[in-house]
Amino acid sequence: MTTNVYYLTNGLPVIYIVEPSAPLAYACLCVNAGAKDDRPSLFGMAHAVEHFLFLGSEHYSKQELNTIPSQLGSELIGATDIDFTSFGFRVLQEHFADMLKLLADMVIYPQFPSDKIPAELEIIKTEMSSHEDDDEDRRMGYNLHSCFGVPKRKAYVLGTEKTLSRISVGKAKAFWEEYYVASNSALCVYVNDYSYWKLIEACFGKMRSGVRPSMPVTPFHGRSYKTSGYGSEVEISLIFDAQLKFSGTEDRLHLMATELLANALGGNFSSRLYQVLRHEKSLIYGISTNLDCYTYGNIFHILTYCLPKNVEDVIANLCEEIRKVRLFGIRDEELVYAKNTLTTDLLATMMNPEDLVFDSTEYFLLGRFIPLEQQLVLLETVTTSDILESAQRILSNAPTFGVIGGTKEIPSYDSILAMLDIKKSPSS
Repeated sequence: MTTNVYYLTNGLPVIYIVEPSAPLAYACLCVNAGAKDDRPSLFGMAHAVEHFLFLGSEHYSKQELNTIPSQLGSELIGATDIDFTSFGFRVLQEHFADMLKLLADMVIYPQFPSDKIPAELEIIKTEMSSHEDDDEDRRMGYNLHSCFGVPKRKAYVLGTEKTLSRISVGKAKAFWEEYYVASNSALCVYVNDYSYWKLIEACFGKMRSGVRPSMPVTPFHGRSYKTSGYGSEVEISLIFDAQLKFSGTEDRLHLMATELLANALGGNFSSRLYQVLRHEKSLIYGISTNLDCYTYGNIFHILTYCLPKNVEDVIANLCEEIRKVRLFGIRDEELVYAKNTLTTDLLATMMNPEDLVFDSTEYFLLGRFIPLEQQLVLLETVTTSDILESAQRILSNAPTFGVIGGTKEIPSYDSILAMLDIKKSPSS
């Protein structure tokens, strides 16, 4: 597999992945437009526009956008989240050209038929009523609000019935005109050779160049929050500013070191926090540590669940192990385990092109894209010294501390900082 990044004449970046033995082709267009771009009075707009693009384009009717893909053994998929809206497909290699033309026409020449939009809004309301991730949205809302000051409602991508009722054809088309431009998008294709370049240019070279809307400027804030949850378990989060920039080779090494730090600290059954909190002290069932990236910023998120009676012990042990890793780093064998885990994850992504094309476009727009084959080489160069540098850079800053669930008493924010041996930041 080889990966290259090219640019069309209109400036649209194309991540071109070639796997000669691939029987299927994949494509994803990602637009830097999501719930973060919804105005408060129009929550759900980004998601609604995604739906509206399936209602018909200049050269394809609504029925054709739905039936032609199925006739080719494929389907067009749309998805909206906080940061981005993505459209993609998988198809037999011989039908890639037909599907790419369909995708381009839908995104570049939507018709926004006024007679079909009210019914589509009703479908979105039905989607809202069956939405199963309300608790996840709620947690995301609290975390983004506490870390970056983002309104909690931004995490609810679907909007509300009230805000959906304010969406009109004119407002939806204005949103599309502002955000659906080449300078604000990225395309990834996964094909079996390089013969498709002229086709890609012919299809997506017609996308308006546009001007990329300004990105949100949201500095990280260390603070604490507590709210009620569902069920008997308590969710505990410690979230640090990941302190990452993506402008050169050195930053790529920092990124890989941070990914490995996350794996070594709480990424698998052999990780430090899992060993201490579950195996040694039986305080938790599981724990995760992830590098999560948003257009708002990059966070190093440590998350675990426990019973209310164990909250204080879990927090104390979390803080103690975080402090040790910040001061002394990790052991050689822990780095080996972390590299094995991350290598496995990367190879699994390589074996799943659908995830690969969607992830590649989002990472590109976030400024953190590294071709997967380069990541596999780069992670082998990371040393325990690099991990210690990342730990000191990230874990020395005042975190956001969050507790969701039914527990009456939690440590104060000042006591959390004391346990971590961290000074309170001015913005806390």
